[in-house]
Amino acid sequence: MSALDTHLALTDPQPRGAQRLARLVLALHADHRGRVGISLRDLGDMCGVSAQAAAGAIASLIEVDLVAVVEKGSGTAPSVYQLLRPFEVAADERPGTEVFKAVVDHVARERVYAETFPEPRVKAGDALPVIASVNPVAEPVAVPTERPAPTQMATSSASPVTPPHRDHPQNLVGSLLTAAGVMPRPDEPLFWFRAEHLRVAQQILAEAGVDEGQACALLRRAAPVANVQQLRDLRAALGV
Repeated sequence: MSALDTHLALTDPQPRGAQRLARLVLALHADHRGRVGISLRDLGDMCGVSAQAAAGAIASLIEVDLVAVVEKGSGTAPSVYQLLRPFEVAADERPGTEVFKAVVDHVARERVYAETFPEPRVKAGDALPVIASVNPVAEPVAVPTERPAPTQMATSSASPVTPPHRDHPQNLVGSLLTAAGVMPRPDEPLFWFRAEHLRVAQQILAEAGVDEGQACALLRRAAPVANVQQLRDLRAALGV
């Protein structure tokens, strides 16, 4: 589409009717130079008239110097038309036509550009040119899918804690008593649940320099520990 010729077709008071519509259709399909190749049948279809009426509209535009025939069509090749701008025609050749001075500079720059960088003529059957990319896309970088081997967790060498007997306190006291093979007292089932026994058990482990798991392991090797009336009776088995 030629923006300039479209502007002229919409704002120029002349011509009117079918000629005005034909000029607008030509401008919508023209390149930046105002040049367009179109058949009379296609032009008529776009204007809503017959091909004969389209030919009449073109002839009228040629008479008033708004269109010139660049190349006459033959066979399946359409005719090529050049849209003429009012200020490109001498004033005595276009009496009464308003000169659009606001776009003169734009047309001059457009003409210089068209002469410096002419558009190549492409014929039917010609291979389209391949446009090289200015910024070629970089080749994708392969991302390694191999995952590093997971770091193996160091196995703990700590001795397991003996689960307390269900009738013993479910704490350090119960673990030590169960590891030593001491059974709950049937006559006094809540004896080992006293808070003082927990303090004594913590004191014994501190004196022996062992943790709960190590103490349970020592007591399991010495089990059953006989005559355990108090937790202090386990001191010998723990080496204290």
